[in-house]
Amino acid sequence: MNYSIKREDRNFLLLKLFLILSPICDLLTGICIFKLDMPEGFIGSPSQVYRIIFLFILFFRIGKRQVRICIILLLWMLFVESTCFFYIDNPLPFISGLNYATKIVFLLLLYFFVKIVLDSGTPIVKILHVFLIAAFLYALGIIVPAILGIGVSSYTEGTFGQKGLYASGNALGIFMGIASVLCVLKKKKTVTDICKSLILLLSLLLLATKTALLFFVVTILFFISTRKSYSKVLLLCLFAGSIFYFWNYLKDAFMAVFDVVVFRYEISDSPLAFMLSSRDNYVIDAFTEFYNSSMWILKLIIGGGVFMSYRTSYFEDMPFKQLEMDFFDIFFMYGLIGIFCYIGIILWCIRKSYNKGLVLFSLIIFFILHSALAGHILFDGVPMTAGVILVNILDRRKEVQVEFKV
Repeated sequence: MNYSIKREDRNFLLLKLFLILSPICDLLTGICIFKLDMPEGFIGSPSQVYRIIFLFILFFRIGKRQVRICIILLLWMLFVESTCFFYIDNPLPFISGLNYATKIVFLLLLYFFVKIVLDSGTPIVKILHVFLIAAFLYALGIIVPAILGIGVSSYTEGTFGQKGLYASGNALGIFMGIASVLCVLKKKKTVTDICKSLILLLSLLLLATKTALLFFVVTILFFISTRKSYSKVLLLCLFAGSIFYFWNYLKDAFMAVFDVVVFRYEISDSPLAFMLSSRDNYVIDAFTEFYNSSMWILKLIIGGGVFMSYRTSYFEDMPFKQLEMDFFDIFFMYGLIGIFCYIGIILWCIRKSYNKGLVLFSLIIFFILHSALAGHILFDGVPMTAGVILVNILDRRKEVQVEFKV
């Protein structure tokens, strides 16, 4: 070899660096938010700066056609954001919109880059191993602060749930959940792999969010489903027997761990209201304000931008507020054009996954539903990274099946 590191090796090393450093930068961001009073979503946070640096690097690592697509998307989003100057003279909404626009562009860049890494000959299982290492680092970032007593509650009113020093427990739940499923479905497990699986499951329990609880149960069920027939029967009998015998203890433990989740379920009018966490009320209020705008027809087509979205006016120190439902956030931010693109991506993901086995199809459907109804996907670097990895698994399922039962 005439040169020390081939281009495809450099691309994989760059992707590896991004995945490994992400938990560290996100932890630093959480420390800045909770210990130094930095505002959430601040454009100068360690995570934002880190991803913006990678955004510029990735522009020079992908093909010209892909660069043009990203530039067109960025210009379109900047055009939408600039419409706020028609009725306000403060640049803050435009700057905030620019910040969130880069997140969408970064998502597309990352997808293109991972495709290039794979097409250059890097096995996807190598990427999955790095992905699981990153998940393990996130898990340590949850567990260690909880042990030291310096972690932050997943819910402000909670008594148990811990998200370590990370800013978003919901976003972590998605990333950790996908990683935990993949980890327990590994075919040949070493002692290290078993320890990683247990640590990932423990981190889901510590998070104690609805997403984390669901992924914990799903991970256990997928693990049982992949066992041989006699093992399935034995595990299910053991599982059912343990629940029956230790019911009172397990009930008390569940109520302690998921106290906020249980409380919110008890006060919800319906299961749907519980799943949406009353976001439906926010959407109704948003539509009411949206139709009061003198520019609602224009906003209906192209949206009102990230910061203003459904809002009709701006006042000083107005906080940025998402609906935390990507479907409606995209509609209010980027109008019918944006929502058609969003639905198109959803249909594309479903088409790619519907014949790829129960595990991958279930993960894709849950990912889509969480994005549409609970948010914390498109505008958060943690879950969207997991989403990019998951979509690329669909294209190379046979290769993945060599090591994972998917």
